[in-house]
Amino acid sequence: VRMAKLEFGARRAVEPEKVSVASLIFDSVKQTLPVGIRSGSASMQHLVYEADGVNLHLSFERRPNTNKVFAMGQLLDKQAPLVWLGKAGVVLWSDKGLVITTAETNGYGEFQLEFEPQNHLRLTIATVDRKSIRISLGNLE
Repeated sequence: VRMAKLEFGARRAVEPEKVSVASLIFDSVKQTLPVGIRSGSASMQHLVYEADGVNLHLSFERRPNTNKVFAMGQLLDKQAPLVWLGKAGVVLWSDKGLVITTAETNGYGEFQLEFEPQNHLRLTIATVDRKSIRISLGNLE
């Protein structure tokens, strides 16, 4: 029932006047690694997005011995840094508009997703009393 509510909430959130597109403000892959570890590859990617006074911190990590990506995220209110956005619906969509997986933020605004990597994924986050946030994740393959 919870998953169905999240999906219907996300579909309602697709109305253009109620959707805000998030901007990428930090990508760990684009940062220079410190001297001494530059030859190694980073196993985790950290991203920070911003939209309508909300910051979204995302981390992506490939699971060893599987073809899965594990994503961890946290929603924060930019105006009140110690206020977390709990009970928000998080939906990961394919480029064809199919729901891949869903989650709900806990009391600290945290959520987790696990999925197979694909190109052109997007994330929609529906919060209470705010515009829904849409994030284009690009290529995760």
